[in-house]
Amino acid sequence: MLSKRKIKFFFFLYLIWSLIGAYADYAWLTMIPPYLIVFTAICSLYPPLLTIWYGLKLFGKKPPNFLTLWIVVGTMAYGVMAQIYFPLLMSWKGINFHDVGSMFWVAVYGIQTLILSKYLTKPNKLEIFFVITYLAIADYSHFALKTFVDFILPGYPTWLLQTAVIGGISLQILAVLYYTLRPLKIPSTNPSPAISN
Repeated sequence: MLSKRKIKFFFFLYLIWSLIGAYADYAWLTMIPPYLIVFTAICSLYPPLLTIWYGLKLFGKKPPNFLTLWIVVGTMAYGVMAQIYFPLLMSWKGINFHDVGSMFWVAVYGIQTLILSKYLTKPNKLEIFFVITYLAIADYSHFALKTFVDFILPGYPTWLLQTAVIGGISLQILAVLYYTLRPLKIPSTNPSPAISN
């Protein structure tokens, strides 16, 4: 289980990363319809979600299971896909600091799957429906409405878009199946144990 020191570390880490992400993506975020931001700004979304999750733990609250499921499914799928997508993107447009940094950025919060999944209890149908609905709208926003900034680059290759679509959706399906079908502990009504120092 996480010690209070580690919880504090991750809380402030993702709080800082949330601010950095908002600043770095500000120009892009202003191009997206406000009602689609939560479905589109993946790199800007998960650090705040992780900040909320660790903030709840820091103040002795149990993060809701739907939030844990939302985070672990997303960070697993996007964390793996980033390590496939960005090298392919750079093979087309060349190596650059932004894309290398994006790989690292997503990998760091993607690793959180290994930690948060230990706190995930068996999700109910409503929690599963929430996550699947969110991913479906996010995919429609990214791939059909082209709100993901890379997809509107001049001359963006069709093969790269197809790879992103097939790879991204496949990993999301695998993540949802893994975290909803694997044996998990049944939610308990007992209060969670105190955090160790």
